[in-house]
Parts: sequence; structure tokens; C-alpha cells
Amino acid sequence: RDYSYEQEQLTLSESYLRVFKKSKKAWAYFAEQAPYYQRTTSYWVMSAKKEETRLRRLAQLIADSDRGKRLGLMAAKDSSKK
Repeated sequence: RDYSYEQEQLTLSESYLRVFKKSKKAWAYFAEQAPYYQRTTSYWVMSAKKEETRLRRLAQLIADSDRGKRLGLMAAKDSSKK
């Protein structure tokens, strides 16, 4: 089994980018995020085996970005909670 960092970098396909860029607010938030966040979330979307899963993940990424929030799996942990 390969580690994700050993695999070729997956970026959002052109068709997915077009869908994402339709939401200007979401795209602006995503574009201002650190490169590691963009790479990781793009990989998360594109690594799904089924198209329906990729579309669902893309929709979640767009919705969270539109709200100005990172994906739950990439959100910073609140260190004040114990």
C-alpha cells in the first residue's frame, strides 16, 4: 500500500474547478488557504473511487468554503476543550 504523499498529486479536474469557481465566495476562501490545505482537500475530493462520492465531497468542500470554514477533517482543533 502506498502512502498518499508517495502517490502522484491529485488536483481538482477542470470540470470540478469550473463548478467550484461558480461560487465566488467559496472559491475566494479556498484560494486564500495555505497550499497544503488546497492540496489535501483536492486529493480528498479526487481520490474517491466513485464519481458520486467525488461530487458529494466537492459539494461539501464548496459549502464549507462558502461559510468561511475549513472542512471538518482539516479544521483546527480547539485546544481549550479537554
